[in-house]
This record gives sequence, structure tokens and C-alpha cells, in this order.
Amino acid sequence: MKSSLPYASTVLHAASPHTRPPQSRASTAMIENRTHIALMQRGFDSGLAQKIIQAGETISSLKQKPGEQLAALGIPEHLIHALQSENRPPIPEATLRKVLHESAWACSICRKGNVSIILHHIDEWSDSRDHDESNLITLCLNHHGEAHTKRELGQNLTPSRLREAKARWTAQVIQTSAAAILKPTNELTNEFWDYFNHVRLPQCLHLAGIDVTLQQPMHQWLLGLGLINEDGTARIPEDKDPSKYKFIYQLYGSGLAGPGPNVYRFYRWMIETLLQSVRWVDLTNNWERKSIKGLVTPGTIVVCRGAHTFKQLDGVSKEGINQMRRVRRKKDKIELSFIIDAWESTSSSSYWGHLTRKSSAMSISVVRSLDEQAGVLTMPATCLAIGTGFGPYPTSDCPYDGYSGHSPEDGDSSSGIDI
Repeated sequence: MKSSLPYASTVLHAASPHTRPPQSRASTAMIENRTHIALMQRGFDSGLAQKIIQAGETISSLKQKPGEQLAALGIPEHLIHALQSENRPPIPEATLRKVLHESAWACSICRKGNVSIILHHIDEWSDSRDHDESNLITLCLNHHGEAHTKRELGQNLTPSRLREAKARWTAQVIQTSAAAILKPTNELTNEFWDYFNHVRLPQCLHLAGIDVTLQQPMHQWLLGLGLINEDGTARIPEDKDPSKYKFIYQLYGSGLAGPGPNVYRFYRWMIETLLQSVRWVDLTNNWERKSIKGLVTPGTIVVCRGAHTFKQLDGVSKEGINQMRRVRRKKDKIELSFIIDAWESTSSSSYWGHLTRKSSAMSISVVRSLDEQAGVLTMPATCLAIGTGFGPYPTSDCPYDGYSGHSPEDGDSSSGIDI
């Protein structure tokens, strides 16, 4: 069967040179500082919290000081009263971490990350008593003032406008972050996906509300060849015996004229579309217990870059389906682990090299649970894809140095979905 099918294109766009993906070194240092977290839980902005830390203060020491000494530290009167009376419970730490992560430590209105930010209650705390993440938004100090300012013609930043701005910015963070992590290491190398979970990956797109038939005419062409099912899951042609092949792409044929490269491109489109469409957490810059417990729950998609150890399980097949390998990323008594079928490798280099022993890779997986075992935080997961040649996040003093993409008034149709 001949085909003039064009190569499948990716829907990702290059990241703006002014953008920074979530969690730079500066924000990571802040999120790991217990006093910084505790202060932001109590309504302090990030800049004031940092100033207090630099003065050598902690929550305990602040509570022991009289009001005039607190004022000398630059703490406003309403925060002094809140600190001394504790009349408002702190924002839960897990909620704080999630809101900061999903906003990339930037203001959700002006989208600047090089300014002090504060967590603002969309429906005022005095009326709602609501610390839920859906009622919290990150604002710079200027826009926080705007949100509390009433004018003759009404309030500029109304709750409805704040919610709309938050939704658009969260979606933009997802898209920009996906573009950043999927960039190759440098211009002379190509990124490459070594493994796809050809069943779970299409299922995740379905759960996220993404129609795999949108990738036309690729979907129909592969469906006509009998290489995929209607839902996008892989299918072995009836005239092929998988036990005679080491990995599935040998069976498909890897020549440029064969279907193998286009099967690869179809699943590459799937993983890249998923990453720019749903909420996910980069574990690489959040490899710390408090961060993980605050950001990751069962069903969260996680991205993890670094050394992964691959080990073939005993008693498994050496050809065809069920060539099971256990994969671990373990560091600082934290472990991410999953099992892959080497049958789903995408090339001979992947099968014999990249997915063996200890290799530097980027894995995309769905966390199934978080457990504590013998002092180790474990995250059993289901792997969706593994790749190599992807570059690290660019870093700076703040996650987003004055974002210059869409304005807060521009529309964004995509939304984050935990699956």
C-alpha cells in the first residue's frame, strides 16, 4: 500500500526567549526554606519574606517580638496583628506549593516573575473563609493593590476577571514549560523518544479530552494499514509474529519508505500534545520531600530528567512481547519506579543502549501512589514515554523574567487537567 502521507507535525511552538519555565534556582531555594513557606502561608509577599529571612528571623522569633520591632522590619500593621493573633489559619502548605508551581512564581495578571508576589484570595477571606487552591491566585504587589481597590465605576480586578486571568496564565505556563523541556540539548543534536507506552499513552489523551483522530491524515493512514486501533492504541498486523522480533518497530519496518517512522511520529505527537495540554510536575527541580508531597498526588503526570537505572526482570521473554525491565530514578532517599516492556522500544539504539543499565534520560509517567518505606519516599508509576537528548531548563534568578507573550486579555483555550 503506497502513501503520500506527509510527516506528522508537532503542535509545539518554540519558547519565547523572554520566558522561563517553572522553578528556577531562586524559586527552588525559596520553596525549600521553611520560614519562607510559613510566612507566605500567613499572607506575606515573597519579597518581604526574603527580607525577613535575610535578617535572620523565623516565625518563632517574630512571634516573640513586640509590635514596634516587627514594624521596624517592614511588616505592615495588618500582618503584625495576624502574626500575633493567628486569627486566620495559614494557607495549607501543599496548597501554597501547588499554586506557586502552577503560576511559575509569577503574577497571573502582568505575568512578571522578577517581582514580589503574594497569594491573593479571589473571594475575600473575610467573606469566604476559603483557602482552596481554586480561590487563590498569585499577584504582584501592584495588582494585589488593584484587586483591593474599589472605584466609582466598580472594581477593576473583579473575582470573575481574576479567575479568567488565572486560567489563561496557568494554561500558558503549561504550554511554555512543555516547549522548554522538549527542546534538544543543543542545535547539533536531536531529541529522541526511546520508548512509548502504546496503550496507556492514547488512554491518557482520551482521559484528558484529546481526540487522537485530530492528527489527520496520519490516524486514518495507520488505521488503514492495521497498525493502530481506532482509539490510537498499537496493533500488531495479523500476518506478523511478534515472537520473531526484538522490538515492535522492527516489526513495523524502520526504512524511510516503511510505516515505522510515521508510527513513531504519531506517538511523538501524542506525548508532546499531552504535555502541552494538561498539568504536570517537573520532578527534576522539585526532588525534595516537601515539594513532592505538596505537588504530586496519585494520577499526577510527572517529568523526571537524570540518571535512570534499567534492569531486566528475571524469567521474562527475550523476544516479542513482555520483555519487562524495571526502571528506577533514586536519589536522596526518594525513588520513582516503573516497569516498561522493552518490546515497545523505538529503535535498536534504544533497545540495546539507551534503555539498559544506567542511562541519562527524561521519563514521563503517571504516579500511582506515594509511599514511605524504610525511610524512602517511593513513587510507583506507569511510564508513558522515555526520551534522550532533551536539554535542561534554562535558568535565571527568577522563573519568568518579564514574560512577553500573550497579554492577560488574550484568550487561551487549553486548560490543565490532572489525570
